[in-house]
Amino acid sequence: MAHKTTTRVIRKGRKTTDFRETVMALANGRCVYCGNPETASLECDHINPNGPTTYANLQAGCPTCNRGKSDVDSVGRREPFPAIDRTDPMAVGTAMIESWKLRTEFADEMVVAHAEMIDRWTAYARTEIANGRRIANVLRSIATRHNERTKKKVAKRL
Repeated sequence: MAHKTTTRVIRKGRKTTDFRETVMALANGRCVYCGNPETASLECDHINPNGPTTYANLQAGCPTCNRGKSDVDSVGRREPFPAIDRTDPMAVGTAMIESWKLRTEFADEMVVAHAEMIDRWTAYARTEIANGRRIANVLRSIATRHNERTKKKVAKRL
């Protein structure tokens, strides 16, 4: 009896850690969403969450803003905040205070962006269903083209 082998598809590409140093330097070591200067906590954020891991699709984001953005793909690239003198405690403190205010504004912006994204996917699903596609197939298509969380949110609205 022949041994059955299975082929696994391995996603080719690089890890965000390969690009971290350059991405942080391009962002002046600050979160591009709120200006947070805590470089140790900054992460490489995918601009398009379903896109490739390349310089063109990465930017620096603090954990709070990165989680707030989550899988929204309509945010786009942000201009980096100016560099600050990290040896000056007053400059770092001022940047931190400003970033807290900007985080709140960014969170409000993301609430709207999330709702608009789900509205777009729901409209797509309703159109496809009206054209005769099965609901399960439409939802599978959403999960494939975007992600499982978006599929679940759209399914609740149908």
